[in-house]
Amino acid sequence: MNTLKYLDVDLNSSTDVLYDRNELGPPLAVKNLCSLYSIEFDRKSFETLNIGNQFQLVTKLSDRIWNLLPIKSHKIIIPDEDFKSNIIKALHFLEKNSDEWNKLKKYLTGICLVQLKPSYKDKEFEITSLSVPVFPFVSFLSKKSQFHIPPSIINEKSSLYLAENLLHESVHQAVNINLLDKDILEEDYNSEESPLVNIPWRQNQGDARNKKWQIDRVLHAISVYVVISFFRRNILQKNKKEYSKDMFDESVKNAKYLMKNLLPYRKHFKNSQILDELQNDINTLET
Repeated sequence: MNTLKYLDVDLNSSTDVLYDRNELGPPLAVKNLCSLYSIEFDRKSFETLNIGNQFQLVTKLSDRIWNLLPIKSHKIIIPDEDFKSNIIKALHFLEKNSDEWNKLKKYLTGICLVQLKPSYKDKEFEITSLSVPVFPFVSFLSKKSQFHIPPSIINEKSSLYLAENLLHESVHQAVNINLLDKDILEEDYNSEESPLVNIPWRQNQGDARNKKWQIDRVLHAISVYVVISFFRRNILQKNKKEYSKDMFDESVKNAKYLMKNLLPYRKHFKNSQILDELQNDINTLET
């Protein structure tokens, strides 16, 4: 199934982004951050650990680099053998069970394991997973990613849940890169001034920014829900007990809701064919 056609970017031929395509993963992420903030790149400012096939765990970032990222409430922790084993299992599982992963994995080539700092425990929640545009190809995960699927699904620790969270972040990385690489939104689009879409399933969250989403954030979310829905459907067809049909139905329902509420803002898209492709993907999920 050729889903999310608009994410088909040739990373080797892109010219619109500041990325050095010859070195993807953590080195590129740090280089991009240094370039954006006009600071000198220092290879000693990060350390990595190879795991799986062309996949890296970031085990250290210098304070200078870390302080440029919007995750100061967390700290990097060294993955234990159990987590590393689960990462390998999750990657293998995705390779065998997700056509979407095999298309999107080029966008996620490393992760950084983090934990909420004790001083923030009464102020913030620990993340499950996170990607930020200024740090391409590397996402942040906590150990919660092994048993929590945002916003509210919690189960026993499972490499399957970890696999879904990795797949989830690969979509965010792909959308981030494509928004920079392609003329998707109109040039005068400004996320800070964007129309907002009400998000019913986030209304009980304290943070106001999670209750209404900008157009670009809605595009991110639809893309995630489409990919995750195809993944969940595939798992259900293989009778995996970790998933229920309710989980699949919920992700499809959320995708449909967001699509319905994004279509009135078609004028903000320079290439509105993307919306038609996403709608076709959602229609396919219902057949």
